Amino acid sequence: MAAVTVSRRRTNVAGGKKQRTYRISGNSGDTLNTRLRAIDSASVNDATITLAAPSGAPGALTLTFTASGAFTDVDVFVVGN
Repeated sequence: MAAVTVSRRRTNVAGGKKQRTYRISGNSGDTLNTRLRAIDSASVNDATITLAAPSGAPGALTLTFTASGAFTDVDVFVVGN
C-alpha cells in the first residue's frame, strides 16, 4: 500500500464538523491519511471505486481505496472532526 497523490484539498467547517474535499490519483490498495480524529462519512465520486472503513489511530485516520486498477482525478468527500 502506498499513499494516494493529492492534487487538491479543500476544507470547510460547518456546525463544528470539517468537510474536506480531495482530488486524488492512485492505485487499488492506496490510502489517504485524513488527519482527522473521527470520520462521520466518506464518499467517492467514481462508482468503480470502493472505500474500506476508516482505520488507524485518532488524528491519523486513513481511507483505503479498492479499484480495478489505477485511477486519476477522483473526488473524495469526507466529513469528520
